[in-house]
This record gives sequence, structure tokens and C-alpha cells, in this order.
Amino acid sequence: MLGPNLAGPGGALGRALGLPDLAGAYLIGTAGLAGAALVIGIGLRPDPLLTAQQHRPIEHSPAGPRVETAPDSRRTASSRTDSSRSGTQSPAKRRTGTLRTIMGLPAARLAFVAMVVNQTVMVTVMTLTPVHLQHGGHGLELIGLTISGHTLGMFAFSPLVGWLADRWGTGRTTTAGFGIILAALLCGMLGADSVPAVMVGLFLLGLGWSFVMIAGSAMLNSAVPEQVRAPAQGMLDSATYLGAAVGAGSAGVILSLLGFAGLNAVAMLLLAPVAVLALAARGSRAH
Repeated sequence: MLGPNLAGPGGALGRALGLPDLAGAYLIGTAGLAGAALVIGIGLRPDPLLTAQQHRPIEHSPAGPRVETAPDSRRTASSRTDSSRSGTQSPAKRRTGTLRTIMGLPAARLAFVAMVVNQTVMVTVMTLTPVHLQHGGHGLELIGLTISGHTLGMFAFSPLVGWLADRWGTGRTTTAGFGIILAALLCGMLGADSVPAVMVGLFLLGLGWSFVMIAGSAMLNSAVPEQVRAPAQGMLDSATYLGAAVGAGSAGVILSLLGFAGLNAVAMLLLAPVAVLALAARGSRAH
């Protein structure tokens, strides 16, 4: 949250090293990332995934008949298939099998698409907000404060969002997140020329992103078999970063053609697939 406001100190550092003013902030960011990598590399031991696998209870089949719901049966069959074939399949076939598993489970499919859309919408609007403010004649101080409010929404309320996901369930929390994102996009679309509206919209965009990211990750992990959780998460990460890259790359063109209000309107259209999949998932649960 403090990072966006380091343009001033970064400029002084850049000048001291004979670099452009804006380059100094990148040096500070590089040092921060290196420190984070060091903390994770040293502190995240033992690996939580390996620990969970080592302490996984052994399932014993009961003597009597066992009744399973259809989703559990599919997940169990998928688990046996994945575990038996993982050692013989090529990486491409394993990726295809993981994607097939995700898309074959309504809750997993919804979580996957929701998180990709969530990341794409957030990055698309966030990336061009500083440009929009700068075009309006505002300086780096206001831009830094706006982005700080955005990151405040993204991360400061994570413990509360996690508690709400446990209390409400991941589905309702994800829906609430997209409701907040919709409100954020409306702020940006209707108040594109108002600095307070843009700041409130970007804060809400970060807050909604937090809701969907936390609840969506939990939804995906609970929906897929344990044997494919790690590759499913890796595939999700790749898809979200790809969506973010496409969104950021196209946002400049959209801003130049349609303005900031149009950019928010286009981002709003990206929410439609999530609504369709949510209705489909609800229909599958009803049957």
C-alpha cells in the first residue's frame, strides 16, 4: 500500500544514481521483491503441499454398502484415474486431463472462469487509471494515493473476507465480490471525470477482487480431487496472468477509442460469462 507513494523517494534515489526519476521506484520495488522471495524461501518450510500429502489419512472401504452423490463419484473416479496415469502421461496430456477435470465439475469450472475474469477486469481498469488521471492534469502524488487506496482494498480486508467466506460459503462470497466489482465499474463509468468517483471506484475494484480471489481459490480447491489440486492451481495461475496480460495490452487501445467510461463499460461486459456459469451451476445443484 505504501509502494505507489514512493515516487518521490524513488526519484531522489534515481537522481543520486544518475538514472531517470521514475527508475528509482523500480529499484525500490526490486529490493522489496528480493526480500519477499528470501522470506518465502526461508520461512515457508516445510512445504505445505508436501506436509498435507504426508498427513493425508488412508481411506478404508466399509464392509457395508456405500452411498455417494454423483459429484463425489465423479471426483473419486477422477482421482483414481489421475493417480494411476500421472506417471505414464506426457506433460501435455496431464495438462489436458487437468483442464478436463476442472471443466467437468460445475463448481470448479465456475471458480476457474470467475478468477480469470476477476483478474482480467481488475488489471484492465487499474493499469489505465494512472494514465487517465495524468491526462486529466493530476500529478504523481494523487495518482499514488489512488493506487494506494486500490491496494488497500485488495489486501487490507483479507482476514475479514476469509471469515466471511467461511460463514457465508464460497459461492455467496464470490457473488458478493462481483457485486462490489460491478459497483466499482459503475463508479468509473458514470464518474470518469470526477477524481473522488475514480478513487472510490478503484478502491471498490480492489475490494471486490479480494472477495473473488479468496473465495474462488477455496471453491476451486474444494471442488477438484486432491491429486489435481496443485496442477489445477498452476493452470489457474497461468490463465489469470494470460487474461491480465491481454486486458492490460488492450486497455490502452480501448481508452484511446472510448475513454475511461468506455473502458469500464467494456470491463463490465466481461462479467457476463461468470453470471451464465453461476446460473448453470445453480441449475446443476437443483437437479
